Amino acid sequence: MTEDLCRLWWMFGIRGFVSVAFACICYLLSSATASQVLRPLGYLYLLVFFAFYVCMSGIVLLIGAIYSFDFKLSHRRFLLFSAIIELVIGAGFLLTFGFGLSFSFIVVLFGLHAVELGIFFAMMAIQMGKGQRASYLLGLAGMWSVLAGAYLILFRSLSPGKLTLAGSIYCGTFGLLLVLLAIDLRTTHRSLA
Repeated sequence: MTEDLCRLWWMFGIRGFVSVAFACICYLLSSATASQVLRPLGYLYLLVFFAFYVCMSGIVLLIGAIYSFDFKLSHRRFLLFSAIIELVIGAGFLLTFGFGLSFSFIVVLFGLHAVELGIFFAMMAIQMGKGQRASYLLGLAGMWSVLAGAYLILFRSLSPGKLTLAGSIYCGTFGLLLVLLAIDLRTTHRSLA
């Protein structure tokens, strides 16, 4: 189990760097200049921005799933299922604009994205077992994602500025945990080789 995840260290690293980059952009959008940026572009801008992030997450997981199926790794079905859900949620952001649904629906979709990823990572950590630093990092990333997603779903009446700030905090922390996980898995992979 651990060896299979070690072979996917790059997937967690890429996913972590994408989250950190997204967090930096979200932080800039939630700053003092956010009102000048968000007001003219507003709803459409955030829809496309969040859709791009969630779809990137889905694409990275899909590439990891394809790699896992090629090498018959243990988490291949989890990865494929999570990738499909991420891509559906990403498409949901764009459909939200087409159907004219409320801004709170964007917040709920982003919360669902976080909860889904959190459950996925927590399940992988449970399967990995205790006593390994990677399983603790994976479990911590999963719990953090579930908590952040639940927060967004419960407090779905956030303003665009507060959503980008919450997205920045969530994605930055989540991304850093995934980068640390990737480093740990890469180190373990080298020691097993």
